[in-house]
Amino acid sequence: MFKSGYALVDCMGIDMTSAESQTKTGLYKKLKAALDSGKPLIGEGLIWGSNNNTPLSPVHFFAQQWNAHLIVCTSSIYSINVTDEDAVTVVSLIS
Repeated sequence: MFKSGYALVDCMGIDMTSAESQTKTGLYKKLKAALDSGKPLIGEGLIWGSNNNTPLSPVHFFAQQWNAHLIVCTSSIYSINVTDEDAVTVVSLIS
């Protein structure tokens, strides 16, 4: 059962169009706390490629503790994989 409200997660400038590994120090702990809250998750602070000077609206995503070292967040056609070492990889689910 969901608790009221939502958990807002600062995604620290994750580039949603980059397939390169990104490091976002502290993100895993933030996601773990948000996931453990039982609330719906909203990610903010995302960027969209070279258009990184323009704000991207906050994004709803669902998250799953995949294993002891990985949280997987999915929104639209993208999966954001975050390891317990704060390595972030964005994967397109349609390519």
